[in-house]
Amino acid sequence: TCPDDISIAITVENCDGVGAISLILLYDTLTLDYSGYQNTHPELSSGVLVINSSEDKLIISWASLTAANIGNGTLLDLNFSAQTGASGLEWFTQVEGNCEYSDIDGSLINSTYVNGNVIVHELPSITSQPLNSTIFEGENTSFSITASGTGLSYQWEESIDSSANWNSLTNTPPYSGVSTNTLSVTNAILGMNGYEYRCVVIGTCPPADTSISA
Repeated sequence: TCPDDISIAITVENCDGVGAISLILLYDTLTLDYSGYQNTHPELSSGVLVINSSEDKLIISWASLTAANIGNGTLLDLNFSAQTGASGLEWFTQVEGNCEYSDIDGSLINSTYVNGNVIVHELPSITSQPLNSTIFEGENTSFSITASGTGLSYQWEESIDSSANWNSLTNTPPYSGVSTNTLSVTNAILGMNGYEYRCVVIGTCPPADTSISA
């Protein structure tokens, strides 16, 4: 996912005859910030649902005098604010009683738990800007940037009217490397004096980042 508010579904299979649920989910608070829940399965409306966050744990409990028959589907969605990084979503099953289902008589229902994970992509960000270049007619030069982010692609643009309008460049003389982090200019002519160049960096997640001009 991209950095944003996200929802993560807890899904179940063969979830029938349930009178109580106890779950503890571990996650990385540097990547995910819990903000609430939604999309609760209608079968849970017969009981009391309580979800609390404590440090790196979500403590989920539900109980009812009427058995819930969910079958296969979504138990509920957990809402988080997601920052760049990665987080496991691990059921805390190491301690008995942390994760269990029981029927309305209190007898445990045999259950298994499948962990998940979240990867939050890094937004595109230019970390080093292009520099101006002064050369003689007929010489070569280049403009470079550095950028960070996930799934980066580059597009150099040119302005011949003092930044009033910008046009995407193609790899035709005198230009090459227009879709890389370094634009090369070969055999520059005098008429190019004052031309400006900038790079648009596009990542897996919007928005794109645009360099200053040089």
